Amino acid sequence: MVMRRYGWPLVLCFVLAAADGVDLQTVVEGNTVRVVGFGDFGYRGPDSGRFLVATAVQKRHKEQPFNIGITVGDNFYPRGVASVSDPTWKEIWEKDYSPLKIPFFSTLGNHDYDGDELAQVEYTTKSQTWKMPARYYTFKAGPIQFFALDTDEGTSKSYFWRSSKPWAKSQADWLDQGLKAHEGARWKVVYGHHPIYSDGEHGDTSRMLRQLLPILKAHKVDVYLAGHDHDLQYHVRDGIHFAIIGGGGKDTRAITKRRAEFAVARHGFLDMTATDKTMLLRIISAGGDELFSKTIEK
Repeated sequence: MVMRRYGWPLVLCFVLAAADGVDLQTVVEGNTVRVVGFGDFGYRGPDSGRFLVATAVQKRHKEQPFNIGITVGDNFYPRGVASVSDPTWKEIWEKDYSPLKIPFFSTLGNHDYDGDELAQVEYTTKSQTWKMPARYYTFKAGPIQFFALDTDEGTSKSYFWRSSKPWAKSQADWLDQGLKAHEGARWKVVYGHHPIYSDGEHGDTSRMLRQLLPILKAHKVDVYLAGHDHDLQYHVRDGIHFAIIGGGGKDTRAITKRRAEFAVARHGFLDMTATDKTMLLRIISAGGDELFSKTIEK
């Protein structure tokens, strides 16, 4: 067991075996948690919004501290990281987000699989802020039970199969069983790289519609967070709230459909606060402005 304080309330990291399907147990105690989330961020190009987003997150954190962060994949462009000693860790991660001194619970995206995806798991043992104990895992933070998924599973070094290769049944079964085991959780939030519904360039993800959505509906999951499309979106369908927070830094792409309650091709991030009774989700621009908000009540 590893026990560290990352600000208030107390954050506890119970790190178990480094295998798929890890349960970290409780990482934030108490009945309230504040979370920052983003994806598709680790990009150095001339049209990158990475620095602006990181600056806005740091400013918001100073005004009202976050307890934890999450990432929804495509953490490093163009080809993930080569190893745990890749200079990208210092140039991007440690420079931009370690100053917050909070743990970020990360997931893998398709660009991460172009490098050594398991180096991102291993880096957990070398960082005070980067937490990816396995390719998929669950943890409790305040009143939320989080499930971090690997929606690129099995596609490593197989670019042309990424859009159609099925999501592994073993992970689907793990999620189904995990949601059942934690059915008493006040809030259930699932996140991974690929969206289920999207009005962005990539559109809906057919294999997630077939394999993931039925599990989320069966267990009455409250929120599903994703990236992949480089924009900011918010959908409410089938009683589930879907947010795309892929505006973390990579160049933005046009919105192609108009089904979402909110959809803009801008850089930004998610600010989520949950108590026992309410969950407030706010989408914040790279300039620090609140673009959209939604409150869910129980």
